[in-house]
Amino acid sequence: LEHHPDRPDQPRGPVTTDARDPLRVMGARLRPWRNRLHEIRAVQIGRMRSTTASASGCRQPPVLQRGAGPVVQLDRALLDRPAGRGARQAAREALSEHLRQLREARTGHVP
Repeated sequence: LEHHPDRPDQPRGPVTTDARDPLRVMGARLRPWRNRLHEIRAVQIGRMRSTTASASGCRQPPVLQRGAGPVVQLDRALLDRPAGRGARQAAREALSEHLRQLREARTGHVP
C-alpha cells in the first residue's frame, strides 16, 4: 500500500492519516497491483519465504529484544525477490479473513 508498482523506491506515505474513507484509499492504492502480484516483494507481503524447502516445516521462534516487539531473523537476499506462490496465497487468505471480520462487525453477527 505504501509503494506503487511502477515507482517502488518512492514511498506514498501513511494510508489512514487524515483520510475520510481509509478503505477507499486502500482500494485506490491496491488498484495498480491488479494482475501484478508476482511483482510484490516478499518483505511487502509480510510473510517471508524459507531459504530451503526443508526449513519450511520448522519455523524459528521470534527473538525478543529488550523494549522491542518480536524480531525474526531474515535472509536479506529474500527482501528484494518477488514473493512466491505460498506468500501470495497467505496474503489472499489473510485479506479474505480480514474482510470477513469487517463484514461480520458491520452486520453485528459474531459466529
